[in-house]
Amino acid sequence: MPCVLDEAFKSRIHISLRYPSIDLESTKTMWRNIMNRLEADNKSAPIKIVFDKQALLEFAQRHFDRCSQAGVTWNGRQIRNAFQTAIALGHYERVAKIRAEGMTPEEALATGKKKWNAVKLTKANFQKIARTASDFEEYIEKLRGNDSMTARELELRDDDYDPHTPRARKQYTNTATLRDDARSAPRKDRIHSSKSKRPVREEHSVTEDDEEDEASEDLSPDSNEDD
Repeated sequence: MPCVLDEAFKSRIHISLRYPSIDLESTKTMWRNIMNRLEADNKSAPIKIVFDKQALLEFAQRHFDRCSQAGVTWNGRQIRNAFQTAIALGHYERVAKIRAEGMTPEEALATGKKKWNAVKLTKANFQKIARTASDFEEYIEKLRGNDSMTARELELRDDDYDPHTPRARKQYTNTATLRDDARSAPRKDRIHSSKSKRPVREEHSVTEDDEEDEASEDLSPDSNEDD
């Protein structure tokens, strides 16, 4: 069902805010902000989250460039969810290594050793997350079509809208100009134009069947002839 946004409803909107798709610089800023917050949390957290900031920013740029071609770049929520998932994978890998050494997480924490009390935020885990997200996007698109196109058809939103693009204006015909042009046209052309609009009479060719019909009409008895 198309979106219903009539004039009465629109007049009650106090202010409208547009949220365009984030660009590359905004994407990298979000990645930096999340990593800065993780660094701040590491100062008091018993289990540190370690990562290579530059390597992750390079991944963020490559991922943005690849996804922007298909129009499926991550928004702020998806970036935050990717970090949370990558951290969860890091915790899983840490526990697996601890158990492989025959210890429990509590025993590893009690040792105070850095290698047991650190969670690695790796580029490999982000690549797994990106691949899974891409597979899901392809599945959804095959199931119900492109989200942007569907939203446009349902009149929900227009992701390609650009407020800086000049609006197309309808070209109205100036009847006065057309009338002046017709008056200034050569008289010969006007006569020729009027003649061309007359219906053309069809020429009827006489066939043998027509001649027989005419002959039969001549042979018909005259109603005025005496008996």
